[in-house]
Amino acid sequence: MLDKGALYSKLKDNYVIIICPFDFYKQGLHKYTFTNRCHEVEGLEMADGTTKIVLNANSTADDVNGPLREFLDYVAGAPANDEYTKKVDAAVYKARQNKEWRREYMTLFMRDLENRELGIEEGIEQGIEQGVNREQRHQIEKLLLKGKSVDEIVDFCDYPIELVHEVQDSLLVTQ
Repeated sequence: MLDKGALYSKLKDNYVIIICPFDFYKQGLHKYTFTNRCHEVEGLEMADGTTKIVLNANSTADDVNGPLREFLDYVAGAPANDEYTKKVDAAVYKARQNKEWRREYMTLFMRDLENRELGIEEGIEQGIEQGVNREQRHQIEKLLLKGKSVDEIVDFCDYPIELVHEVQDSLLVTQ
């Protein structure tokens, strides 16, 4: 963050690190490092000090070693072998024993599941609605093209007059 009027060059370097149990980029590496580059000018970087690193715990490549390799192996399910992963393992164990944290996690998890179910239900309803609407529009088009009047279609099919007019207008535009 910069104060108002501060020089851009005073930005501190910052890192965004994403740890995945899978290979998001499917290139077989443990580590993918990104900086902000210009799409229009090859080799031109923003030089804003931002680096994004995506770590893949599920790689067999020999591209990292030492503590990072131990950590990624731990994330992938291997036992904690060095001092750092043993500390991480102890923190994970402690977090799992924290009843308040577990209750909060389960509450959020259940809310997410409920929201997902609601989203699926809404999507199904919208799909059905759009499918019915599409079928209605198709039938109205066919009747209009056969020379039926708007009033005849509304009376015969019991469709809203606004919908029939809308389809009629769209036919006039495309013809």
